[in-house]
Amino acid sequence: MGSPVSREGAMLVNNILLSAWAATVLIGTVYPILVEAFATRTVGVGRGFFDATAIPLAFALLLAMGVGPITPWKRADWRKVAARLVIPAQAAVVIGALAALGGIRSRGALLAIVLAAFTASTPVAELWRLARARVGKGETRWTAVLGIVRRDRGYWGGMTSHIGIAILAVGIAGSAGLAMDQREVTLPRNEPVQVLGYELEFRTGFAQTEPQRTVTGATIELRRNDRTIDLLRPAINDYRVQAVPTPAVHSGLDEDVYVSLRAVDQNRALVDVQVFPLQWMVWLGGFVIAGGGFWSLTGRRRSRDDVEVSS
Repeated sequence: MGSPVSREGAMLVNNILLSAWAATVLIGTVYPILVEAFATRTVGVGRGFFDATAIPLAFALLLAMGVGPITPWKRADWRKVAARLVIPAQAAVVIGALAALGGIRSRGALLAIVLAAFTASTPVAELWRLARARVGKGETRWTAVLGIVRRDRGYWGGMTSHIGIAILAVGIAGSAGLAMDQREVTLPRNEPVQVLGYELEFRTGFAQTEPQRTVTGATIELRRNDRTIDLLRPAINDYRVQAVPTPAVHSGLDEDVYVSLRAVDQNRALVDVQVFPLQWMVWLGGFVIAGGGFWSLTGRRRSRDDVEVSS
């Protein structure tokens, strides 16, 4: 590695952060299992551990993903790198301000959205900069963009996956920051109740006995804008040792609705209702990541074909 301010240095930082993040998640997941197996006592690692360790590493990783790909190899002039980051930084500030005006108050969610916007804007700004240079040589802007992306499919496939990761981060952070929670909503039987922009109506309860558990649940009609959109069946699974609620989920293009059952009899149901917006961005991010990976692989195959032809 010639200089810390280089593509190699950025890749090293990315790998260190990614390894640290993976190790943190692995430790938080495996440690309770190992303690229970060898020390014969139960230890729980809750959300607080991951919030304090994994989330800061994820923020740093998002930032590094935005800076690294536009840094030249071997040795980079930090002034030129900073100049290339001006537009992505401005875009991140604007999107962060819009998110705050849109109702997100969680500092962590806002920071994640700002960093994700920065990461997604960096390859777009870089592509536009390269295309503008080719326009000066007589190409149209869109022809230049297509030519750049096709010529180096491995690089731009990776950049597309970075954009997908940024979209995924916005979906997760926005959902957490905008999540609306309503506790202990009582639903009288056959009487619709307005909850968080939806109408829920408890239709009937049900019970089912199985060898290993007893299932108690409720059938709840979910409506929006006077139209039935789903029939939910949240339940409580009683395993004798403990009762485990199983929420019913309605997945929509714009948001997801979770209904968890607390108690039920033939006259009423006591439920928790949660609405998580921006879930569609989680799915979109996954598809963009997969698309970027596919585009990158087509570039590798093309390179192999070129080598075979030339040989």
